[in-house]
Amino acid sequence: MSNFSNIGFEVNSDEEFLQLVQGIANASSMMKVEEGLYARYSDPSGAELYLQFDKRNEFVGINPYFNGKSLRKVCLQHFVEREDNPLEGGFHAWSNPTDENVPESGEYPFVFMSPAYRAEDVFHLPCTVEIQLTAFAQEIEFFATERDFYAQQTSDIKISSQSFVPLRHGAMPGDDGEHGQLIALAFLTGIVKEVNVRRNEWTAEAFLWLLVDTYGGEIDVVADMRFFQIVPVVGGIVQGEFYLSGQFLIDPGKHAYN
Repeated sequence: MSNFSNIGFEVNSDEEFLQLVQGIANASSMMKVEEGLYARYSDPSGAELYLQFDKRNEFVGINPYFNGKSLRKVCLQHFVEREDNPLEGGFHAWSNPTDENVPESGEYPFVFMSPAYRAEDVFHLPCTVEIQLTAFAQEIEFFATERDFYAQQTSDIKISSQSFVPLRHGAMPGDDGEHGQLIALAFLTGIVKEVNVRRNEWTAEAFLWLLVDTYGGEIDVVADMRFFQIVPVVGGIVQGEFYLSGQFLIDPGKHAYN
């Protein structure tokens, strides 16, 4: 299972991957940027793929995404970039800031990647924007009721049914949350508000979409059907580790300042 299979793109070999890239490229819309271009395929199921091509028009990467319905206000604090691939990137942000363009007024910091990072308008940070945030399941469990959710917790410290814990690279067990570098992963729990089995029209493969109410607001969750023995239902609790990917819903340049 992978971020690709979480939205119905099952890839089991290099040959299958190459076939997918070639097919998607021919069915995509192009977005030129200074560093190269993105080829965006948007499936009716909401699944999306963003292919990356450098200035020499050579394929250098691909990112999955899901065009969901969640909405969240964040304050972008730092860029997150890769030296080996200028088309790849994301943002260090704070969730739900109470003061415009003041990151630390938010509830907590986290990192999310952007599938078409360089296609976003150039702007200055910090900057308050609205985003749609998708969580790709790395590990996920479902509990039909809050009673079931709390009953499986055996330690004295209980995890809330709505929690969001950003993960850090290099953090050690028992850290107070200040060590290590934030990465685009989070452990979260939340209440299922909507659920739907989607079918990727490109592959005909089914995947699961959930709208989940977690600490900090709603988030779109996508997951491979093989994670579940039964399809989750509204009102239940999901828990797991997720890769975070987001996109702007408004033009951040209108809110930027030096």
